[in-house]
Amino acid sequence: MVDRILDWVERHFLKSVALAVLTLCLLLCLVVYNVSNAADVRVSWTQPLTNTDSSSIPASGPGSISQNRVQWGTCVGSAFGTQIGVQTIPAATSYVVTALPPAVYCFRVYAINTYGETSLASNVTTKTVVAPVPNPPVVTSATVVRLLQPNKSLGAVAGTIPLHTPCNALAKQAKSAAWHYVSRTSVKLNSAGRKSSLPVVAKCA
Repeated sequence: MVDRILDWVERHFLKSVALAVLTLCLLLCLVVYNVSNAADVRVSWTQPLTNTDSSSIPASGPGSISQNRVQWGTCVGSAFGTQIGVQTIPAATSYVVTALPPAVYCFRVYAINTYGETSLASNVTTKTVVAPVPNPPVVTSATVVRLLQPNKSLGAVAGTIPLHTPCNALAKQAKSAAWHYVSRTSVKLNSAGRKSSLPVVAKCA
């Protein structure tokens, strides 16, 4: 009879301890930065050292941190919004989230101990994945610059421009070439170009 009572106390006492760990005090310092390109983001954190009952979390063995759950999603202001992805990993201090398209993301992390109890969420941190911006095209196929008429037709030759000069926005797409605006300061204007206030364009790759 005494053995049964002791067994009952032991089982229920351990269960109470496990439940106390359910709300582990997870104090994470999240650091987010690009790894190799705009779509790969590394999330870093520090593991908690104590439980919510102020007891210490051992480095190994029963009650130690065995896993982390990394969650990412949308943001509502500075708060976590809707989950986009989640990954549970063996206990670590960083995780790389890959293939994120351009957007603003919120990240947070949970700690899980050997009893299978999960902490509350860490603080939330945000990261903006910026869309890549292409470099401007350059003049490669011609050195001649022409005036661009208001109706987008090509006008008289306005001068010449060095090859490999950066071009600006697309002005006219012809059958044989794409004509882009170029800066007048990069053009050696002829008399027609100096007399006209029309924009100048050149063939760009």
